[in-house]
Amino acid sequence: MEIRRESSEEVVEAARVADPQPEPGIGWADALGEDVENPPTARVHGRQLIEPDGTVHTLATCENRIKGQFELWVQNNALRAIAQVESTGDLERADKLMSAYVGDWGAGHYSWDGRYVRRARFESLPGINQLIYLLMVRCNLKETEEGVVELVRKYPRQCGELLRWALGNSPSPAAKKAVGDNGIRTGTQNESGRDPQLAFLETLNLTTEEQELIRKNRKAMKPMTLD
Repeated sequence: MEIRRESSEEVVEAARVADPQPEPGIGWADALGEDVENPPTARVHGRQLIEPDGTVHTLATCENRIKGQFELWVQNNALRAIAQVESTGDLERADKLMSAYVGDWGAGHYSWDGRYVRRARFESLPGINQLIYLLMVRCNLKETEEGVVELVRKYPRQCGELLRWALGNSPSPAAKKAVGDNGIRTGTQNESGRDPQLAFLETLNLTTEEQELIRKNRKAMKPMTLD
């Protein structure tokens, strides 16, 4: 499998977003408004993940609109959970949860750098899958959430390296260089005996604090299987 590099100038140019920086505590979804949605034309430049059968998946850099879309995904999940509690008839608990949500939203915990969004993109496998999906569907409208979940299951390390690049934590995927200057080649199989979820998370270049949080919550995280 190959991950091809675009020129640095093309990537920087493609990643530029003209929208102003949001004020402190305001998320990208609120700052961009209707512009948080993807434009009708798919983006061309990005990192490519090429499967052995030749299928190409392109990952965009993390544009501000994608940050906003991820914020909305986390917020909607919280609201959906509250609605589920309300549907059971426990209105008092639902009201308390809604009050807590509104307070947390106002405090910026549901913005890109807020507490719950950071947890979703670093500690939650569904959150990581969703972010990779948003980055891929920006370049190809035919990408599906189910397909991305399968990609992460099959190639956890490669997907982690791509995500780290998209978030700006790595100039290029860390892998052995192959012949030629147009790309790099990595293994297509999971390391024998390795938990693919751990292999994936190890590529994200987390801080010591974030690594400690993951270790504490490790038992609560569902392992990623290959069957």
